[in-house]
Amino acid sequence: MSTQRRRVLWSAGIGPAPLEERVDAAAANGYDVVSISTLDHQRAVEAGVDPGEITRRARDRGIDTAIIDGMIEWHPHDPPKVPLGGSNLTVDEVFAMAADFDVKLVNAIAPFRTQLSTEGLAEHFAALCDRAAEFGMQVHFEFTPKSPVADVGTAWKMVRLADRPNGGILFDTWHFYRTNPDFDDLAQVPGDRILAVQVSDGRPEFVEGLLQDTFRHRYLPGEGSFDLVRVLRVLDEMGCLSVVGPEVLAEELFALPAMENARIAGDAYDRVMAAAFEPIS
Repeated sequence: MSTQRRRVLWSAGIGPAPLEERVDAAAANGYDVVSISTLDHQRAVEAGVDPGEITRRARDRGIDTAIIDGMIEWHPHDPPKVPLGGSNLTVDEVFAMAADFDVKLVNAIAPFRTQLSTEGLAEHFAALCDRAAEFGMQVHFEFTPKSPVADVGTAWKMVRLADRPNGGILFDTWHFYRTNPDFDDLAQVPGDRILAVQVSDGRPEFVEGLLQDTFRHRYLPGEGSFDLVRVLRVLDEMGCLSVVGPEVLAEELFALPAMENARIAGDAYDRVMAAAFEPIS
């Protein structure tokens, strides 16, 4: 089952480059979408620039700013040992930022320890989705290692219990293979509930450790040991590859100009997609 794919430049893999540079890199390298962050909004406001004007200029060049990453403070949790960027923002502040950029997809994560059960998290996720619906938006939840929702099976349980039509999952190949790569659990997720996909690779051995490697030592698609061809084919059969692209958090890529980073990541991603889907002659 093939789907029309929007090729996403997931900005977390680009490093500190300003949004305008990422839009330039996306336009020059065949991407359709650039993800944005709450920091992008803060920088625009500080510079006296209308975020909506950034979106209009990007769309004039064929690049959509369709996704904002991400939402953290949507449920009660223990105080973090190390705060993440955006963790001081309320739900309404993030939705307002998304609205300023005319974004329709909002990513939510749960990186900190919580006393809530999966059922309790589902109640808060349902409330988050209800608030998103008031803005005409969808929310996809990204499961991550060493978090209260660490694998695709738990993520689907939470989303299923929340039972909101605008709630779904963001599927990251790194997180899938680094936690519990259970294809039976993946098969339980309705295809229309996986709203976006991020692609990167990894190897059995860590450079520093799971958490550190998650943020700075991922590998380009095809340069690791993950069976990306298998998982991409499964996701394609489910109809989940409409919003998909590389997200390679790696120090050597962060050091490159955005234009070169986007080209290298895109080329590696294209080679894996070709291996998965081009007809065998």
